[in-house]
Amino acid sequence: MRHGVAPVASVESASVLNNMVMMTLGEHVSLVPRAVAAFHSRHSGICILPLELPATFGPLGIVRHRSLSLSPGMQALMECLKRAACASVSELAL
Repeated sequence: MRHGVAPVASVESASVLNNMVMMTLGEHVSLVPRAVAAFHSRHSGICILPLELPATFGPLGIVRHRSLSLSPGMQALMECLKRAACASVSELAL
């Protein structure tokens, strides 16, 4: 609605595959990472709209199977992500 245009109907989907299929089969718009959009614009009939959107993200999480132990690499990744998240929050507070 930011530009005075409201959708007639909306579908919320976290599936990139589902979103790509919907866009190739009908008049749909989807927000996907630029790299994903670029790939699909080269290989299907979709196009990238020239929109600049604010970079806003909600909370992110890590999902894993609870019965599996964390490998050293996964432990290092999780620690790195936690440090980056804390640094991000600190920068926002300035």
